[in-house]
Amino acid sequence: MFFTRIRRNASLLLSAGVMSLVMAGCGSDGASGVGTVPPPAVSDKVTIDNTNADKVLASSVGGIGKIAGMIDGIVDNLPGLGMTDSRIASTTAVSSNALAFSLVSKDCSDGGSISVDGVSTSGGSVTFNDCHERGVILSGSADVSYGGGSYSIGFTDLSATFSTGALYLSDAGATVSGSNVDFVIASGTATVQGMQVEVKNFTLSKVGSGVTVDGSIKTDCMGGWVDVATTVPLAFNSSELLVGGTLTITGNSSDMLISVNADGTINVYLNGALYANYNSAADLPQYNAVCP
Repeated sequence: MFFTRIRRNASLLLSAGVMSLVMAGCGSDGASGVGTVPPPAVSDKVTIDNTNADKVLASSVGGIGKIAGMIDGIVDNLPGLGMTDSRIASTTAVSSNALAFSLVSKDCSDGGSISVDGVSTSGGSVTFNDCHERGVILSGSADVSYGGGSYSIGFTDLSATFSTGALYLSDAGATVSGSNVDFVIASGTATVQGMQVEVKNFTLSKVGSGVTVDGSIKTDCMGGWVDVATTVPLAFNSSELLVGGTLTITGNSSDMLISVNADGTINVYLNGALYANYNSAADLPQYNAVCP
């Protein structure tokens, strides 16, 4: 679910394997270059009350977790990410302020291919032609660039198919600068383990030790949209347990506030009144339990 996956997601984007592919920076190909789509109309948003609060809580928290988990899957499983023998992008440090890299076209181990174009010391274009490798099928394109000590990647019509479902991102990008990460999705859909999720104008950011999320989400269970936003960044301890932060879920003239305490316990408020207390993030309502 979202609270248990989001720290891992942000960490993976910083891994050496990702840095070799996700050459991201402040250029137009990274998170800063991702467009926006019209937000959901108020009439398309869910009215949150006691009759659907568990569904909204499980859908919004769990739904973002599914999206984050699939991004993890792309980062973890695609060729070139963390595997020296098959990486499609390799990096060699030139100096403390410079980096040289190469992108290499190749056939994928289980079918399809990866092709590159316009390669230079500052970037290149990557096209995934139904690349089958490590249990993932990937199609779409990415523009990769590096500059000023930062890396960026812009995805266009990225389609990833897993054994558990599929993810489609029409326009997305990532920016990595030091330990800070932004991953932005203008519009995306996912189907995973029977759950259908849509997101709009969604941003996942890691700045220092804090993680924030902002955007709109819809699931088949809710039947409408809600906006989600961290009003206080999510914080994790050395064991990656959630120990702070607040997440607001806003519907049609209604809202929920998820407040995480320093001991990991969670208080949830519905329209300003206490709704429930939970011992940990793992005790929050689960999608498959409340959305059969």
